[in-house]
Amino acid sequence: MTFNLIYLVRVAALLLLIGFAARLIADFATRWSIAWAGRRGTLADVNDRSSHTTPTPRLGGIGIAAGLAAGFVVVAAMLATPQVMPAELRLTSGNSEWFGWIKFAAFVGATYAAFALGFVDDVKGMGALKKLAAQAVIAIIPPLMGMRIERIHLPGMASVAALPPVAGVALTTAWLLVMMNAVNFMDGINGLAGRFAEIASIGAFLGLVGFGGGETLLPLCAALYGASDGFLKHNVPTAKTFMGDCGSQMIGMFLGLLGIHITQMPMNFPRPFIGFVIIVSLFIFDVLATMIRRGIQGKNLLQAHREHFYQQHLIRNGEDHDRTLFFVDGYLFMLAFVGAIYLHFGFGVHGTTAVLQIPMTILQAVLIIVAGGMLLSYAWGARRS
Repeated sequence: MTFNLIYLVRVAALLLLIGFAARLIADFATRWSIAWAGRRGTLADVNDRSSHTTPTPRLGGIGIAAGLAAGFVVVAAMLATPQVMPAELRLTSGNSEWFGWIKFAAFVGATYAAFALGFVDDVKGMGALKKLAAQAVIAIIPPLMGMRIERIHLPGMASVAALPPVAGVALTTAWLLVMMNAVNFMDGINGLAGRFAEIASIGAFLGLVGFGGGETLLPLCAALYGASDGFLKHNVPTAKTFMGDCGSQMIGMFLGLLGIHITQMPMNFPRPFIGFVIIVSLFIFDVLATMIRRGIQGKNLLQAHREHFYQQHLIRNGEDHDRTLFFVDGYLFMLAFVGAIYLHFGFGVHGTTAVLQIPMTILQAVLIIVAGGMLLSYAWGARRS
């Protein structure tokens, strides 16, 4: 596909329809989940770590799961009947080889398996180690079915380093575990995880639109945005429901698989994994930095706490949720923009002329440094605001 304005307008119209459908479905399903959780008594109680003041239903992830189905249905149609799909969403023969039914089944299956695991935890409760073991089982399935990180690219590399299958499976499993738990741990105030999902979908969309090979990703980005927005209608500013573990773990798995999907795009338009990592890096950075800090202090890493950077910002600002959400959103948007640029130009060295290799390498390195600076600025600002 050649990038042009007409293409962009037509794709935008199609994706708006998908996003709107996902939002309607998520809105309806979230309303239903609120009533159902209320009848069952599946509520998030108030404790000394809570940011809410009244028991609140916590199965809002049901709405997001329902909304995501809109994107999966479109992708299934793209695979089943490519000849009748609009040109902008038509899989070429090359694309169908790298994302066929097996990988699609891995994507859908792992996404909803993460939802099911979180649902069980929300309804019945699970110990931390038992949940981690179940997460590991779910996370290893996609790479065994072919959805794994297959190549690594860093600034200045004129070619892509292929990973051995075993290393790819191990790295992918670890990546999915990190993403599931990062979103789960960061889902601590109204709107935070939902906004993260929306902004990540925008970053991925901006980094991929206009390039061949991204057709299957665009409907998924649109569905994630719409589903998250439909849920957020009931979550901010005053929460009628929380997404719960069923929502946060599912979003983490979905985004993790989206990033892997990017690395497997056809080699005529390969996308660098590091670009997507930049888009979602704030949640990962906050979780890992907090765990390292608590580990150095000799604290129990499995014990719940209020020591994440965003929680420190919240406490320092008198539990002002809106101010903290605005603070975090700003950094999420900036990192999404930087990551989107990297997705466009991160492989500039690959296939470019010798004249362009040095400038493209410098651009890639600068983008990584800028992203790192933003993360440090976020940590500094959260602890001193």
